[in-house]
Amino acid sequence: MSGYIASPINFWKWLNSLLRFGVVMLIAAGTTTSSAMGVDYGKDTAQKIVAEDCGACHGIHGNSVAPNYPKLAAQIPHYIRGQLHDFASGARTSPIMSGMAKALSDAQIRELAQYFSQQTNKNTAHPDTSLVAQGKKIFHGGVSATNVPACAACHGPAAIGLPPLYPRLAGQNPPYVESQLLAFRSKQRSNDPRAMMRDIAGKLTAQEIKAVAAYLGSLP
Repeated sequence: MSGYIASPINFWKWLNSLLRFGVVMLIAAGTTTSSAMGVDYGKDTAQKIVAEDCGACHGIHGNSVAPNYPKLAAQIPHYIRGQLHDFASGARTSPIMSGMAKALSDAQIRELAQYFSQQTNKNTAHPDTSLVAQGKKIFHGGVSATNVPACAACHGPAAIGLPPLYPRLAGQNPPYVESQLLAFRSKQRSNDPRAMMRDIAGKLTAQEIKAVAAYLGSLP
């Protein structure tokens, strides 16, 4: 976030993004429409959309320094497209992302996914080092006592994902990973094919979830 307030110009871009987020949240709450409040991307390019909106939370190059927001840099483009379509359709919910995704065209979604996939992931996470070893064991070997499979089977041994369906997790912000695993476990998030993540997360303890998140945050 600090990169947005280094100069007066960047400060106003950052502030404008926050104001636009407020508009989108009103839309998500059903209090107005995107056309009435001016949230319309029209024919904006991916770079312009990132500069005006996405970058405020995810970073201009997809390396979010806000721990509760996901990094998008080097993410598998098919996965990004799928999540944006899910936000737009309501299959995945978010008071911010749902409204923003609805305002995007299919072409803009493709361009955004391609843009972020081409960025270089920079690990700025600060994982709890006391949990990394436990998380590594779970990621690569699962938890036999509770029938939890190794995460690496789908996300790859280096956690960089397996296209097209399984996302990159390496270097992801630990609080975000933890929040999503907890959402799958409680079934608040349910856009996983065949309920795969809901089933796996449902077998993990809160401590194990923290450990996996810490390990992923330690990876380059």
